[in-house]
Amino acid sequence: MIAKRARFDLLLGSDIGLWIVERVDPADAAAVVTRSDEIAAAARERGLAVRATVATGDGDNRRTGPGYALSAHWPAVLGSNELGLYEQAWNIHPGLLPWGRGYGPVFWALWAGEPAGASLHIMTVGLDRGPVVDQRPVDVRDDDTAADLYGRVLEARKELFSEWWPRLTAGERPAGRPQVSGGSYHDRAAFLALRDAPPLTDMSGVDLVRLCRALAMPGMPGPVVSQGRRLALDSASEPQAHPEQS
Repeated sequence: MIAKRARFDLLLGSDIGLWIVERVDPADAAAVVTRSDEIAAAARERGLAVRATVATGDGDNRRTGPGYALSAHWPAVLGSNELGLYEQAWNIHPGLLPWGRGYGPVFWALWAGEPAGASLHIMTVGLDRGPVVDQRPVDVRDDDTAADLYGRVLEARKELFSEWWPRLTAGERPAGRPQVSGGSYHDRAAFLALRDAPPLTDMSGVDLVRLCRALAMPGMPGPVVSQGRRLALDSASEPQAHPEQS
């Protein structure tokens, strides 16, 4: 279905958000909504309006008509009131839905052996449960670290944006397809439990190496193993002990 051309709010975070800001036509963006100073600065440099929060629909933020939104790594869950501000909203998710709903899909692909990839889906109140418009599967390799797999998933997200952003801004409104049953959902608490209090007595050495690989991202501390000491992969991809990082 082709609808009239409309401007979008862009709800952005992380490196994918910065990449998107540098490529959109300002004529297509009503505002960039971000909590990242780097993304906000890049948006302003390109003449884009910037907000730190999604409009509430009250007072000065009340919308005069329906609009659209595209989200990529926005760090908050949108509730029904926020989603209700838009005629439709889409998200570029770093997981191969229905797998990897929720927090840290790249981590769970490596730790739990789940499928990896990127998905463009329609946003609904059910987190990461909306109809899927398009996907890009990504291979998980035996020697992957989180940084390795995240890099390939990031490229898959860029592919989805590059294909669909021109179509969405031109007025295409894909219905998407319902997600198949099954899949997975993980919250942040489950991720932090494995990172900060892993069940070491139930884990083999192979498990521990896999956990280290699943956590091996720049700035990400490895698992706690004893008295505040953490393991991390060195340049040779072997676990090494380090004091706990703040």
